[in-house]
Amino acid sequence: MGREEEGIAEIESLLRDVNEHVAETAERFDADRANFSCECDDSSCYERVEVPLGDYEEFRDESTHWIVRSRHKNERAVCDRREGPSL
Repeated sequence: MGREEEGIAEIESLLRDVNEHVAETAERFDADRANFSCECDDSSCYERVEVPLGDYEEFRDESTHWIVRSRHKNERAVCDRREGPSL
């Protein structure tokens, strides 16, 4: 794995951790949706993605799935196009 790929993997891991905390907090407040960090390949991206918690949990069951804004990309991601701009 090259340096660039290592950096991307590190960012992905950090964003996954952040998003897990977002989901846990939303569940504590009985929310049905939450705003998650976009997990695209762009390290300067700070956009948020609103996702229903049920979809988030389903999506996280697959390690190759990433929460990405519809116009963004993650080269290692498996695409899952759902209704709306969220996933």
